[in-house]
Amino acid sequence: MSLNSRLLVILLFTITLNCFAAQKTKVMDFSKYFQEYKVEGCFVLYDLQQDQLIISNPERCTTSFLPASTFKVLNSLIALETGVATGKDFLIKWDGTDHGSAGWNRDHTLESAFKASAYWYYQELARRIGQERMQHWLNLADYGNKNLNGGIDQFWLKGDLRITPVEQTRFLTKLVKETLPFSKANQQLVKEMMTEIDSVGYRFGAKTGWAILDDKTNIGWLVGFIQKDGKWYTFATNIESKTGITGFQQIRRDITSKILTQLSLDK
Repeated sequence: MSLNSRLLVILLFTITLNCFAAQKTKVMDFSKYFQEYKVEGCFVLYDLQQDQLIISNPERCTTSFLPASTFKVLNSLIALETGVATGKDFLIKWDGTDHGSAGWNRDHTLESAFKASAYWYYQELARRIGQERMQHWLNLADYGNKNLNGGIDQFWLKGDLRITPVEQTRFLTKLVKETLPFSKANQQLVKEMMTEIDSVGYRFGAKTGWAILDDKTNIGWLVGFIQKDGKWYTFATNIESKTGITGFQQIRRDITSKILTQLSLDK
C-alpha cells in the first residue's frame, strides 16, 4: 500500500471513530484467530461503561460491506413500528417454494423467522413495508449508507446497502440503550428475539449474516450485544473467504467466542 493510501485509511479510520464518539480507542491484535480458520476478518467491541472502542484490524472494521441477514435486526424494528408486523407471533404462511432448507420451508412468525434467518419471510416484510417507508426509517436510524438500490426485497442481500463493522456496533449500542427512533417496547422485543443466552449475570444476543458476492467471495457476520455483571457491550465480527470453506457458518461464531474468552466476556 502506498503512503498516500495509508494516510487515507488513517484519515477515514479517524473520521469513523470520531463519528462513533468513543472517548477511548484501543487497538488489539486478534489476527491469530482469523488465521487459524484461514479467513480474513476483523472484530470491534464497544464498552458502554468505559466509553471505549476495542478494535482489531481497523482498516477492515471501517470498510463497508453488505449487511446480509444482520439487516433483519432493523427490518424487524421497521416492520413492528409501521404495523406491518403486529408482534413476535406475526405469522406469514410459507407459499411452498423450496428454499433449500427444512428450517426455511415452513410457516414462520417474526420470532421464528429471525432465529432461523428465514430470508423469504423478511423479503415479504420488506415488500409490505415498501420503498418509501423503508427509506424513511433507514434515514432516521442512520443505518450504514442508507442505500436502497437493488430492489426492495434484495437491497441488503445483493443490492447497494453497505455498513461497516464499527457502524454495526454503533447501531447496536443505540438498540441496547433504546435510543433508536422506535418505541422502547419494539426495541425491547427485538433484543429479546436476539437473545441466545440469558442466565444469572450474563446475557448474550446476536444475529448472523452471510453474503455471497458475484465473484463468489463469502462475507460473514456475527453482530450483537453482551450484558455481563450489569455492564453492556456491543460487538461485530466480520470474516471473508475467497473460496468455499467447510463450516463457514460456524467459523464466525468460533472466532467471536475465542476473542470474547480472551477479553473475559464469555459466560
